[in-house]
Order: sequence, then structure tokens, then C-alpha cells
Amino acid sequence: MTSLPVRSLATLALVAALAACAPAPPPDTTDTTAEDTAAINALRDGWSAAYNAADADALANSYTEDTVRMSANEPSQVGRVAVRDGFLAEFGAGQGTATIRSDEMRLMGDWAFDRGTFSVSIVPAAGGDPVMAEGRYLVLLHKQADGSWKIARGMDNSATPLPMAAGGN
Repeated sequence: MTSLPVRSLATLALVAALAACAPAPPPDTTDTTAEDTAAINALRDGWSAAYNAADADALANSYTEDTVRMSANEPSQVGRVAVRDGFLAEFGAGQGTATIRSDEMRLMGDWAFDRGTFSVSIVPAAGGDPVMAEGRYLVLLHKQADGSWKIARGMDNSATPLPMAAGGN
């Protein structure tokens, strides 16, 4: 005769094996495309407003904690604090006004990318005429646990050719 503890263990093992074979719950097929698109558009608009207000903290909060920002002619900024510090340095050199236009955005589950163009006019802190720049950007966005979207990776570059050095060919 089998003892009670062994029989209980055998029953528990059988229940666990059957539970492991049970079909997985169906995936969540809720279409959030419209909400996610609106949230990413709002993030982009908020980024522009924060940049135009020279609000480095608000800008930094639009990035993930482990973000990487790669701007033209600058070292990469790794992490939200480095991004904030980079914007603080940029604002110390002059006040900018940016306009951003998205040309393409694609959602891929909890990830998305946004590609487009920007123009910026920067009034130097030391005075003088505004400096104009136009360029392109590409950002990878990641949906956070709270449903918000943040920039995980970002890259921009100038669409304007660099001036040739004096005497250059």
C-alpha cells in the first residue's frame, strides 16, 4: 500500500504536468495603433515645446533611463542624465527654436521608430545673428510599463553641407 505523502506528491506532480500542458491564454489583440500614434505625436510635440523653452529636465524626461542620443558632431550621450547635461550645455551656448516634421512613423509592438526632418534657429548667448540649421533625425521609441512612450535611441545629422575650409578643394 502506498503511503499518503507519496500519493499526494504523485497527485501534485500530475496536476503540475497537466497545468504545463494547458494552452497559453490568447494573446492580447487589442488594437492600440491610434492611441500609440497619438502618444508618440504628443511626445514629439512635447519635445519641441521643451526644446523651445530651453527646459533640459523636460527634454531628458522624454528619454528612457538607458537612452543613447547621437547628435551630429558631438560625442554620444548615454543615459538620461548625460542627455540632460548635453541639453544644458547646448542651451548655455544659445537659445534655439526648433521645428520638427515627421516623415514616417512605424509601430512594432512595444517599439516604434520615427523619422523626419528638423530646422532650428539658435540665437547665440554671446549675441549676434541667429544660426540656422536643417537636418534629419531617426528615433527608436519604447513603450513603457505605464503605457507612455519614450525615446530609447536617437540620432540626427545635418542636411546642410559643411563649408569648405579656406583654400580647400
